[in-house]
Amino acid sequence: MESAPLLSRLLSMQPDPQWSVEWVASSPVPPAPVKNAAPGPYTGPPRYPAVPRWGFPFYKPLSLAAMPEPATPLQRMWAMTGLVIPNMWLLAACSLALAAAEVWRYLLVITGDDRAFSAALVNTSDALVISAGVVSLLLSLVGTCFGALWLLRARDQAEDRYGVRNPRSNRQALLGLLIPGLNLVRPGQLLTELEHIAIEAPTDKRPRPSRLVLSWWIAWAIGLLLPAVTLAWNYFDSPQAMADGILLHILTDIAAAVVAVLTVQVVRRLTALLMPSDGSILAGVRVIAVNDAPAPPLRPAGKSPNGR
Repeated sequence: MESAPLLSRLLSMQPDPQWSVEWVASSPVPPAPVKNAAPGPYTGPPRYPAVPRWGFPFYKPLSLAAMPEPATPLQRMWAMTGLVIPNMWLLAACSLALAAAEVWRYLLVITGDDRAFSAALVNTSDALVISAGVVSLLLSLVGTCFGALWLLRARDQAEDRYGVRNPRSNRQALLGLLIPGLNLVRPGQLLTELEHIAIEAPTDKRPRPSRLVLSWWIAWAIGLLLPAVTLAWNYFDSPQAMADGILLHILTDIAAAVVAVLTVQVVRRLTALLMPSDGSILAGVRVIAVNDAPAPPLRPAGKSPNGR
């Protein structure tokens, strides 16, 4: 009975710090140094006695029905129409802004003989002219590319819808748009031929441009000739020649705006003529609301739709 309290007292006793022992474990055999084994020769891909049960998950290949269908000539023409029209409106607005900046510069030139202007006023005028000119030039280049692509797509749509072959190939049409001198005449001819097909005129009849296409043709030719004249006029360095050069710049900017607006009208008209009449392009379009429409007449009470 006395052994239990004695054992508990022995267990509760703290060891004397001077007799504390630290146990250190060590391996009886020293570790052998690790040697990097030289890689052996390549013996080919791994081989398995059976088909492995691991790998990438199996995917079914795409069927031909799931592949996207190629765009039709109508869809390509419609897509280019959505690019040409906004670009031309931006070009018209920027060309008019450039013309206004050129008018300001012209007023500074003609009134600068008997007065001195501040440097800030002159620098502001120059900054407006340069910035608007750069943006107008970029929009002109992009708009020309979009317009050429729209014309090619519209010619393809005309052939696809009416089954009439264009008098000129797309290669000849593209060269006519790029060759200087020839691009004064060929774009109007191409639009006239396209309009002739779109209105379903007789094939044996000579194509004649409408007033809209003829107006665009004249504005296009003037819009190409004015920059060449303006560029040649810059070689004259007299004060009067500088003032006349600014006037030529103003006329060039106004002509560019007129060409852009007429281009929008021509593209809209020819696109509408080349659209299918069955309404397939309007598939999926839903009428949300009708504004400012008169109320439909109501049937008198007591009468059936057939009048009885």
